[in-house]
Amino acid sequence: MHEFDNSSVQVSFLTTGDPTDRRTWSGVPHSMIGGLRQHFDNLSHYVPLTAREIQVVQAYCKLQRQATGSNFPVHLSPIAAAITRRRIVAQTNANKPDAVIAVTASAMIGYLPKDVPIIYLSDGTF
Repeated sequence: MHEFDNSSVQVSFLTTGDPTDRRTWSGVPHSMIGGLRQHFDNLSHYVPLTAREIQVVQAYCKLQRQATGSNFPVHLSPIAAAITRRRIVAQTNANKPDAVIAVTASAMIGYLPKDVPIIYLSDGTF
């Protein structure tokens, strides 16, 4: 087996929720990022929306649904998309990842730079 020097590789982890919160997706992202930390010294994670921002967007989506009858999933609503785009761009510029591991984040990977390799994991089949 070849040894891999991971001390100079910057990897970022992207998912729709906060992967440091055990409540996100029953703890799956939390377990994944914990496992990745065992292999990568320079691992960062994105926080597309804070818990407070999610509450605000949920209220917005509820008002929108009542007014128009349209129903957007919170993370796909226009206001969440705008916040997420700005946050991903800022965090990418700050962390300068060599690669991004994206877990069920298909709506968000379009905000990543085109020159950064993306490892995408989905929880479903389309």
